[in-house]
Amino acid sequence: MSSDGDGWVLSDAWVLAAVRVTGTRAAPASLTDLIAAIDTVHRLIPSREQLEHGVGRLQGTGLIQAEGQRLWVTPAGRSLVAHARPGAAGRPPGNAGRTEALFRLLAGIPVSRTRWPLDERAYETACLEYRHTMWEEFHRGRQPGRRPRASYRSL
Repeated sequence: MSSDGDGWVLSDAWVLAAVRVTGTRAAPASLTDLIAAIDTVHRLIPSREQLEHGVGRLQGTGLIQAEGQRLWVTPAGRSLVAHARPGAAGRPPGNAGRTEALFRLLAGIPVSRTRWPLDERAYETACLEYRHTMWEEFHRGRQPGRRPRASYRSL
């Protein structure tokens, strides 16, 4: 999946959906939140390049905003995600169907990129923080008398 072209790629929809459920202007999403939300739904850790290019495209188009590595969705981004809700206008149910519907909606919007550089060290730190959190949750869930609990909401 190349991020160098002028069009949208599926990982851009992952990023927009993840920012929508994890970040607001009052409480912006962290890089770790973004990685966790994408992994929760798609069972994969996005690459640094996917995040860097996705945030740059989405911010340039006015669908999200970023201050450093803190991210939140704009009203335009919130509206676009709302139109991709499962079951809306004949869309298939489920999170994967929602992401694909969001990707189709993005296809109708011209891409306008801004540069959002993501330092390799910051990316690795966020991935390690996420893995550590998941390990702690797994470990807590395996202890006698404790029920596992989810750390992150799904998209």
